[in-house]
Amino acid sequence: MDYKLVALDLDNTLLNNNGEITLATAEVIQKVQKCDCEVIIVTGRIFPAAIDYARQLKLTSAIISHNGALARRINGKIIFENPIPKELAREIISLAEEHGLHLHIYVGDDFYFRYRNGLAEEYENSIGVRGHEIGQRLTKFNPDTIHKLLVIEEDKERWHYYKNYLQKHYGSRLNVTSSTDSFIEIMGGEVNKGNSLTRLAQDWGYSQREVVAIGDNFNDAEMLKWAGLGIAMENAPEEIRSLADRITASNEDDGVAKALEHLFETAEAEEVQEA
Repeated sequence: MDYKLVALDLDNTLLNNNGEITLATAEVIQKVQKCDCEVIIVTGRIFPAAIDYARQLKLTSAIISHNGALARRINGKIIFENPIPKELAREIISLAEEHGLHLHIYVGDDFYFRYRNGLAEEYENSIGVRGHEIGQRLTKFNPDTIHKLLVIEEDKERWHYYKNYLQKHYGSRLNVTSSTDSFIEIMGGEVNKGNSLTRLAQDWGYSQREVVAIGDNFNDAEMLKWAGLGIAMENAPEEIRSLADRITASNEDDGVAKALEHLFETAEAEEVQEA
């Protein structure tokens, strides 16, 4: 199969547990790009928390960030964006404050929280970008555009409760998903990685069967299902592995490199055989 677009999740997929791209993975991605194939990052992170990885890999096209709410060229130019309807965003913010949930508000390249507590600091350290402390109730913060909301809850029972609550009461109007078992990620109802990958592929003239997507968690589900070839990491939950066409090794065992090397070496071998 002649694949033309590869979409890679970042955390626990492209990155190992130290938040690094291994040399083996970088080398394979360089080879893939030389095969006339676009490689893009599709992540829940903000653009500034992904761009350094794109530069490390010498990617030239785009990054889809905020779980699909914002797509930008590598140079920062916006391709498209899909913010949360303002009134719905205000409802979630009020609910989070009423229930004492730690909430991050994503606005473009920035994110905001009420106080810089341990959860905020841990998150900042994990993505290498510093957020903005509001220092007052988030209901007082009123930006025109909100791309994503993130609840961080380390207590597993509370995390399950509030994720289920939000999905039950807002699931028909908002996309409520997760990329870890302490995150609850909230975007506009039609916003997910799959829909944004679909739009980008169509805009660039690629068919569904020419797209490969690799991911590891629930916020990757739609793009794994839509892509012509969806590949789940070994470290993915069983529900996500069951959605994929193939399973590769874990992020700690160069799973992305192994999947792509197999695909593109196979493609090269088929071309030689046909010739």
